[in-house]
Amino acid sequence: MLSSSYAGVGPVAHPRSDASLVDDVQHVLTHSPEVGAGDVEVRVEAGEVTLSGSVEDHAARRRIEDLVVAVSGVRVVSNHLRVRRPES
Repeated sequence: MLSSSYAGVGPVAHPRSDASLVDDVQHVLTHSPEVGAGDVEVRVEAGEVTLSGSVEDHAARRRIEDLVVAVSGVRVVSNHLRVRRPES
């Protein structure tokens, strides 16, 4: 009798659909208390996320990219977010 344990060993991961990645990225951004992502557009093609739109400051731009990179299935992030100019 073999005494091998395979507990915790799952099947080979399959690539996630672009639509499910868009949903997950939007969910993460919507529910993050650290950033306001109301003016951020998310597109995904073959696991590559493109961010466009505008944010309050450079810290928000970086934080949004960090949040998106951490989403399972995201391969690359192209961050085209612009920092809004302060109103005079």
